[in-house]
Amino acid sequence: MITHKKTWKCIRRSACAFTILSVALLGSACKRQQEVIDLSGARSVPAETVQSASAPESVDSADSLTLDTAETTADASSSTKKGIHVMMETYMNNKVFIQYPVIQDLNDDDRTASANELLKNNALSILGGWGINEAKDTLELTCKVVSADQSRLTVIYRGYCYPSQASYPTNLFLTNTVDLTEISDVRLSDYADPVQLADYVTSDEVVLSGVNEADQPAVLEFLKNTDHEQNVALLANADFGGTNGFPGCFSYESNGEIYIMLPVTHELGDYVTVVYTPEDK
Repeated sequence: MITHKKTWKCIRRSACAFTILSVALLGSACKRQQEVIDLSGARSVPAETVQSASAPESVDSADSLTLDTAETTADASSSTKKGIHVMMETYMNNKVFIQYPVIQDLNDDDRTASANELLKNNALSILGGWGINEAKDTLELTCKVVSADQSRLTVIYRGYCYPSQASYPTNLFLTNTVDLTEISDVRLSDYADPVQLADYVTSDEVVLSGVNEADQPAVLEFLKNTDHEQNVALLANADFGGTNGFPGCFSYESNGEIYIMLPVTHELGDYVTVVYTPEDK
């Protein structure tokens, strides 16, 4: 039986507490491999499932993804004009592999450069946020595009972290949504109320995504017994762009539904995906 004393901080028990590293210092150590993604228009993909704690996800070799305009809009020609091209690049240093997106054509060179800097900085911020020792620790994150157009890009990062002194790896699920007009991070608190979400997380109406039926009772029990005030703080600081250090959870929006990746115990998979549908969808 999981009690209320188990808090969100359990996901970080295997990571050391260091301050955020300067991404600029990492540039010289970066080697790159490239993946070209042609995004003619926006399309959403289904929610990712929770990975088993005993089988962390590894970085796969690059493969291409095409989002077809005809699948998302009747006016293919106008959407094609709004389409963007994205490449995947990978930061590599010893056993650290972090794949991140690079946008090629926002019709404005300065805006493109600023967006790419933000995306890369966010992706690499986990090195400091999780106190990764690049000489000893293992970290692998792959990036996939959820949706993209000239105004917004949403990507997800999945993989695992295995500190050299840890007894087991920790599964990771991060996201990043960037407003490509303002060149700013879009956060959960921008389109949902953290207090209302905290109530939802512990309610009987909470909806899970990608959780095996056998594991659902334990996950629901864990969520129900979490502290409301801690949930509010966790959700208020969700996603990149906050001011309270590395985010404790992440989210993204797809087809009017909000997917929130919440930390749980290692035995339950390290994270769980909660689906919230706003009343005004």
